Amino acid sequence: MSRPLFLPTARQTNWLLIVGFVAVGEALYLRYHVMENSTESLACQAGLATWLCGTFRLANVLFPYQVFGGIALAVALLNLLRPSIVFDNGSVGRRRIRGGAA
Repeated sequence: MSRPLFLPTARQTNWLLIVGFVAVGEALYLRYHVMENSTESLACQAGLATWLCGTFRLANVLFPYQVFGGIALAVALLNLLRPSIVFDNGSVGRRRIRGGAA
C-alpha cells in the first residue's frame, strides 16, 4: 500500500504562503537594512536594545553553527517520515465537529 501524495488544502496552502513570505521578507529586511547598512549594524553591535537588533544578534550567534540548515533538514525528515505530524488534513477534527453538532 503506497502512501498518498502530499496535497495541502487551500487553507494550508494559504498559511504556507503567508508564513513563507513573512519569513523571506524578514530575512531580506534584516540583511539589507541591518547587516549591510553600516550605521544600523554598528548601532546594534554597540548595544542598541530593539527587536531588530535582537534578531540581528540571534542570527549572528546561530549562523556559524548551521542551526538554520539543521532545523530545515529536521523538519524535512520529519515530514518525510510522518507527514501527518507536520501537515494534517483535518479530516478527524471535522468529523468530530460534525458529530458533536448533530
